Amino acid sequence: MNHLETIYSWKKSNIGAVAPFITSKVDVIGLDVSEYISTDNMIVNRGGIVDAEKLPSVGRVNKFQIGDTLFSNIRPYFKKVWRARFDGGASNDVLIFRSIDSDILDPLFLYYYISSDKFIDFTVKTAKGVKMPRGDKDAIKAESIYLPSLVEQKRIVAVLECLDEKIELLREQNETLEDMAQLLFKRWFVDFNFPDENGKPYKDAGGKMVESELGEIPEGWKIGSIEDLTIKMNSGGTPSTKNAEYYGGSLNWFSTKEFKDNFVFDSEKKITHKGLSNSSAKLFPEGTVLMAIYASPTVGRLAILSKESTFNQAAVGLIANLNVAGYGYIYLQLKKLRDELNNLANGAAQQNLNVGLVKRFPIVIPKKSVMQSCEPTISSLFEKIKTNSEEIRSLKRVRDLLLPKLISGEIGL
Repeated sequence: MNHLETIYSWKKSNIGAVAPFITSKVDVIGLDVSEYISTDNMIVNRGGIVDAEKLPSVGRVNKFQIGDTLFSNIRPYFKKVWRARFDGGASNDVLIFRSIDSDILDPLFLYYYISSDKFIDFTVKTAKGVKMPRGDKDAIKAESIYLPSLVEQKRIVAVLECLDEKIELLREQNETLEDMAQLLFKRWFVDFNFPDENGKPYKDAGGKMVESELGEIPEGWKIGSIEDLTIKMNSGGTPSTKNAEYYGGSLNWFSTKEFKDNFVFDSEKKITHKGLSNSSAKLFPEGTVLMAIYASPTVGRLAILSKESTFNQAAVGLIANLNVAGYGYIYLQLKKLRDELNNLANGAAQQNLNVGLVKRFPIVIPKKSVMQSCEPTISSLFEKIKTNSEEIRSLKRVRDLLLPKLISGEIGL
């Protein structure tokens, strides 16, 4: 008998008996990209989802509903787990779990169990395949699960859900803060309705506009290039993967798949100082804005370094010239120009940008006094986003520490 049965009176079952895979179907024609889940649009480390790039060409896919737990069965070590917030369809490589009796297995307890390292480690160990390992469905169905009483399940869930709710609240706050920054940017630097000397919106109040190669701009503004906003702008590099001495160090080394239009903190891979000095990789300071320049679907994605780091050659780093603009302004400018830059991307097999193209891309450069008036507000918004992001990371660490202990009965409530 397992200690959970003897000490806590938890009942043993198997996943297939209490939460069998859902394989009912839905027509793809009735879905949009926001309702389709594949392994490609699930985020690693239980990070949620993003909209799919496109719908599949097949006629029907597996149907999920609100409250189901979705698990990416390809390379399960990526820990792609999501609890459905809406009804939709999923690819065959996304397993859909649903409790068949919520009086025996609480749906949220199921979600946290599937999210736990214990379950994920099991799927990794029993996975089939080398290059593209997939979890063994038969092994997963037969895997033991120990269930406390429903009351105890709900107590465990309440603790974990409280942490997740705080995380979600901070995420939503960050979305609002960035929306505010984008609205301010548009009003001042796209619509040209920054406050004039009387506090009125410049263009709407009849402020003088002059012709330029990019259309009408306010008098005193000029046409320049993205490079004019920076003191340094360059691509990254990759130490040779054949030399083990170059990896496993303390220096962040980001790949473009880690760019999520947000601050980045710790990279999946780290390099050593020896790797740095023997490659084209370069250290860029905190506040550097990164943009992916190679390969769809990451091309054009952005990131902001939270500390000194390196990155690969598939990205360009822009260090702000604070006499012209801050990193927040550069980020907002690149996000606004993303579609235009992507239209200029070249490459036969895949869409690529290049550093020179980005450097020379023409933009409107505001008058210094206007930029200085707006910069403190933009900076404060982005610093708050960074602070919130750091708190999210802290809460996730607490949750991920508690999760396996609560689910396994190591900590009782």
